[in-house]
Amino acid sequence: MVEKLVVPTVKVACGFKVEDNELIALVGFAMAPTSREVLTKVSFWLFKINGSVLKCGICDRGPLTRKGLFLHLTRVHREEVKALVRDELTRELKKVAHAGKADLL
Repeated sequence: MVEKLVVPTVKVACGFKVEDNELIALVGFAMAPTSREVLTKVSFWLFKINGSVLKCGICDRGPLTRKGLFLHLTRVHREEVKALVRDELTRELKKVAHAGKADLL
């Protein structure tokens, strides 16, 4: 599932819209809200805006257009983005599991 979330995460970072039905098709209805949270949190770290200049948040390369940033992140930093998504998804799932245990008590 982590691999499936790389492109939507980069899309969000670049300012492109990711529709709910696109996310549901990738991860399923039950995981869509958690995945949306992961996309939002991880995408924050993938870009920098200095004035009106867009730069890569990982290697500081820029200036880039939104499309250029998308291509750069998916081609050059795919593994780094995947690792960030994996870590955040693990954190979110642990929160959900912990909340579920609290509801049982």
